[in-house]
Amino acid sequence: MRIKVNRGGAEDGGFLIADRIHVTGREIRALIMVGLGFCNREGAEKLGITEATFRNHVYNVMRKLGGKNRAHAIALAVERGMIEIQGDEDIFHDEEREEAGEYKDRYLLCIICGRASLESEFQEQEPRETIINHVPCEIPEYPKCPHEGCKGNVMDTIDWSVVRYHRRDYPEKPQLGVVYDYDLEWYLSGENPRIRGTSQR
Repeated sequence: MRIKVNRGGAEDGGFLIADRIHVTGREIRALIMVGLGFCNREGAEKLGITEATFRNHVYNVMRKLGGKNRAHAIALAVERGMIEIQGDEDIFHDEEREEAGEYKDRYLLCIICGRASLESEFQEQEPRETIINHVPCEIPEYPKCPHEGCKGNVMDTIDWSVVRYHRRDYPEKPQLGVVYDYDLEWYLSGENPRIRGTSQR
């Protein structure tokens, strides 16, 4: 999943909504951290702020948007055009593309643990059984990050070519096990190519 932060009309890139309520860019980015699955501590670390400030940002944006909870606030932010949620049409392997070798050397950087892996190394998961409206059903689970202890999955990744577009000093092929830093603010800004598989060599 890719989340793009649009730029609003306020001086800081935030948005002015009804009654001249100012939703700041920082508040929107904190909300996105929640949408990406980060807890308060992790989101604060990614944005370089304290956990208390992060919680305040999330609370403020929920209140300003009229969200009943965090998920509702994200839905309202999308509805107002503050953020865009973009899916990857090729998140899962396509047999024809795999046979053509398109997945052979495709590295993905997990934004949860900061380590890169070949896409083929992500571990397929069994569907999760649950009951919805008294009807048993299976919920598909996304392939899991192969690094021990990481809770991320293939939806929590950035294509390595996109990372290198911004960090030209990084190697063409990532060193396995190395934790790579990246500019999350830049990634969320929409200034990156946001196209998986685009070569920047």
